[in-house]
Amino acid sequence: MQSVNRIILEEDPFNETFSLQEMGQFGVWPARWLKFPDDSSQQEVLYFKLDFNLDADEKIRIHVSGDERYRLFLDGALISQGPSRGDNANWFFKTYDLNLSKGQHVFVAQVWRLGDLAPFAQIKGETGFVLAAEDSFSEILNTGIAPWQVKQAGGYRFRMNDITWGPCFDVIIEGREFDWEGKNGKGTGWHNAIVDDYARSGRDYTMMIPKNQLHPDSLPDMLYNELVAGKVRHVDIPDTVQTWKSRVMGVNNLSDEMLKWQRMITDCRPVTVAANQVVRVIIDLEDYYCAYPVLVTDGGEDAMVRISWAESLFEQSRYDHINNPKSNRNEIEGKFFVCVGDEFYPDGSADREFEPLWWRAGRYIEILVKTSDQPVTIKNFNLRETRYPLEMESQFVCEDERINEIIPLMVRVMQMCSHETIMDCPYYEQLMYAGDTRLELLTMYCMTGDDRLARKAIKMFAAGFDASGFTLSNYPSRRKQIIPTFSIWWIGMVYDYALWRGDSEFVSSFRPHIHCVLDTFLQNIDQKKQLLTATNGWNFVDWVPSWTFGVPPQAMPGQTNSVLNLQLVLGLEYASQIERWVGDEELADYYDSKASKLLDSIIKNFWCKENGLLADDLEKTFFSEHAQILAILSNNISQEFAEVLGASMFGRNDIPKATISFTHYYFEACYKLKNEEAFNERLELWFSLKEQGFKTTFEEPGNSRSDCHAWGAHPIYHFFATILGIRPMDFGFAKCAKHPLGTGLKINAARLLDIECTPELKTAVS
Repeated sequence: MQSVNRIILEEDPFNETFSLQEMGQFGVWPARWLKFPDDSSQQEVLYFKLDFNLDADEKIRIHVSGDERYRLFLDGALISQGPSRGDNANWFFKTYDLNLSKGQHVFVAQVWRLGDLAPFAQIKGETGFVLAAEDSFSEILNTGIAPWQVKQAGGYRFRMNDITWGPCFDVIIEGREFDWEGKNGKGTGWHNAIVDDYARSGRDYTMMIPKNQLHPDSLPDMLYNELVAGKVRHVDIPDTVQTWKSRVMGVNNLSDEMLKWQRMITDCRPVTVAANQVVRVIIDLEDYYCAYPVLVTDGGEDAMVRISWAESLFEQSRYDHINNPKSNRNEIEGKFFVCVGDEFYPDGSADREFEPLWWRAGRYIEILVKTSDQPVTIKNFNLRETRYPLEMESQFVCEDERINEIIPLMVRVMQMCSHETIMDCPYYEQLMYAGDTRLELLTMYCMTGDDRLARKAIKMFAAGFDASGFTLSNYPSRRKQIIPTFSIWWIGMVYDYALWRGDSEFVSSFRPHIHCVLDTFLQNIDQKKQLLTATNGWNFVDWVPSWTFGVPPQAMPGQTNSVLNLQLVLGLEYASQIERWVGDEELADYYDSKASKLLDSIIKNFWCKENGLLADDLEKTFFSEHAQILAILSNNISQEFAEVLGASMFGRNDIPKATISFTHYYFEACYKLKNEEAFNERLELWFSLKEQGFKTTFEEPGNSRSDCHAWGAHPIYHFFATILGIRPMDFGFAKCAKHPLGTGLKINAARLLDIECTPELKTAVS
């Protein structure tokens, strides 16, 4: 970036003047952040604008970011929104090349901060908006140099919802107060913007970290596509606007009204709701979507239109995923629409377009209209779908139609959980968890050659490293949560990337973090028993119904459990191989020695000869598939002993079974022991999804909270890596195994991408 030759750094205590070259050494941008006028406000939405004139047609490169979120409009058209989620040391900016015609133009940035109501994954900063243009255009466009103006964007209110945990907020837009001309840079109330610190991509000479340290965004823009979707399933006049208390009953359905609303959705034919009426419309999108709902109204002063979303309907009128079942996801009769959503209040004018600040997720939409003394016309209701541009570029086809039918569900769940970060679920949390993400990245490696989201995920967990010595369980996040076991799975993420993609420089950059995680675990080895004592934190392993909050027996802090010990064995083995790949044989031998010694202690203390299983606890009271699975997957265990454990585990029904996520490791054990019968039997869980009405894979057994949880997409990985047996055996796919499990699924055709760094793959697949 270039700008004027000399700029005074006013925040410098010595008031020194730096040349542009010297500024570049400190990563200083030739632009400054524009600031929120009211630093005390928790929730605020602003418009920043710049009117400018060009004397000729120009191609201009700009770099742009905002805090917390922004949308950038050029002459009223949306050209950018973001920033891609990160943290204060990893704040991302986008770069665009704009072809502008001669004449007058206007940039408008809508910028908002929500404070404590912001999604947990949204890190809070202290600035507002920054735009920097290159070459001579910096003087007429850059924030802090050009005459940018600002005004409050009225009409927004926010409230906490008590159903979702991570997204936090609902939006209420008051049409009477809303600035309908703001995004076009028109209207009154504009005044000079307040200028804050210089934007920086690096630290200054005092090594001070800037408020937001800017980095180029490695991700493409998220999709933002117009979508026409949905089948009207029900229209009624509810007894209350609290429709989550009103059971959906077919006898109340206004069948004559259904066609009107369907034509509004499909053909944009307006629907008018008379004065002093209440009507509810339930739409089945017939698939799962993440989208911005867009509503266009005429009239309707003092009316309310609420757009609510649900993954599926509940049997009872409350949110309680444990005791309130959803049953078949296709059914709505007799159920309750327990939901989250946004409210819009028209001001009585024509062509009022309402759109919330953040997208929603689910399969079902409820439109509730309540009019006052003036009728309201719903001119249009559509969706703008958003997600990461992830597509299934590989092929897997077989004569078993059950396989072919579940692949689209798993592709869809991957798409719905892939945004600016990978997400555990788009409806409830929108957080990136290490345990989930490892499985999702393995799946992604088999879907596409695009690994930009994978690289960001691995880097962000390293960026969120905690003083405890562990990665945070989910990151980016404003809430600190530690799941020690997920730090091991993060090491597994680095190991997987090394195998599937290579890039020694990238892999090596995480070695200090890997060493810290393992050193922290090793410091908790009881020297007498030579076993790991469970560390502080949530020692989650799997959503086993009989376990307490996913924690196996005797795995609370200070206790000793075999599953946690065996997971550490795998972590040490992953690290050993990573060290060998990058050339540190001495450290690799050290980790191998630790893994071997720990495994010997595990077998000595947990092996139960009577039933041929490793116990979960030292008293040998509790047993599970999980301990056997992790032991089988260890490189330090003999094939003979692994087969003994497998013979005792497979087909057994009297011990806790691996649920959806941990079944990935169960499938890996099936592959290692070549047990196709056990693999096929456990795959039945996925075969049952369609008949239960699922459009995506779910979170846990029983009354699953989330209907859309991407850790359940891992069978895509296993179709290639296990059924076909195509998997890397050395760094960057330098060696490729092709050892099919031989499930008898009658494969007709299968193709795995010739992904980056894998020249041998085509030969292996053919």
